[in-house]
Amino acid sequence: MEPKAPALANATNASPAAAPAVQKAPPASPAAPEPAPAPAVDAGAPEEAPLFAVKELVEVSRRKFPGFNFEGGTAKITKVHDERSADLGPMKDGSARRTTGFTYGVKYVMGGSEKRVDAQHIASKREVSREAASAARQEEVAAQRAERERAEAAARAEEAARVERKRAARAKVAALREAKKRVAKPAAAPAKKRAKTDAAPAAPPPAAPAAAPAAPAPAPAPPAEEPADAAWLRGVLATAPRDVPDELDLEAFHAHAAASSPPAALGGDAAAVRAGVRALLARLEADNHVMVVDGTLFLV
Repeated sequence: MEPKAPALANATNASPAAAPAVQKAPPASPAAPEPAPAPAVDAGAPEEAPLFAVKELVEVSRRKFPGFNFEGGTAKITKVHDERSADLGPMKDGSARRTTGFTYGVKYVMGGSEKRVDAQHIASKREVSREAASAARQEEVAAQRAERERAEAAARAEEAARVERKRAARAKVAALREAKKRVAKPAAAPAKKRAKTDAAPAAPPPAAPAAAPAAPAPAPAPPAEEPADAAWLRGVLATAPRDVPDELDLEAFHAHAAASSPPAALGGDAAAVRAGVRALLARLEADNHVMVVDGTLFLV
């Protein structure tokens, strides 16, 4: 019975070696998340390309509003950022969002730079040779000269038309004066004829029987009294300064009328007096006493 003891001891010693076979396996580590699939691209659409190239001369717009102070100006493209698959974050150039898949780094000719500018703020700047610039300047000068000549020709035509209108007005004034003279002459002619008849020796009239005394002739009707404002305007017309007889500058006449104590009926301020004088002149013009043509007041 004693020789079996070592076998039991060996069995006891061997049990720890067999223990791992019955222990539970450790839990497996979680699998890494799979990368998000790339956005689908329409195979039929043409691939977007950058609008500007590195070293290209461009003009960057001025962006000055609350929170942004970018002067802009002439610049060169220093870098093209392809953001179609990797967005670089919110725009800091004053844009709400990108308008294309590319942004651009620029360096200004006068100094300074921007790292990320959207295409909406950039425009191509075409370099012009000295000869082309000179030709463009000559065309601009020729266009300005032609415009100036057209304006001068129009001014000459307007001046000629104004002179012709004044000539016609003077002719009309002369015709009205002649008409007034013809109307006044028949009234004076009978008086002259009576004067000649009285001068000739007349035969003594035959004696006539005494007649009854005639009734006294009725008194002539008093002349209609001229309104105070019309009498005032006639006085102003008579005293207004003039360079040519019977012709007054309308603006100078208005200034003289305003300084000649206008009646209270015309108003207190200068605008009211001017309007009242114009109304009085219109009344005189309707009666062919004055005529207003192109800023000149003609006295008939």
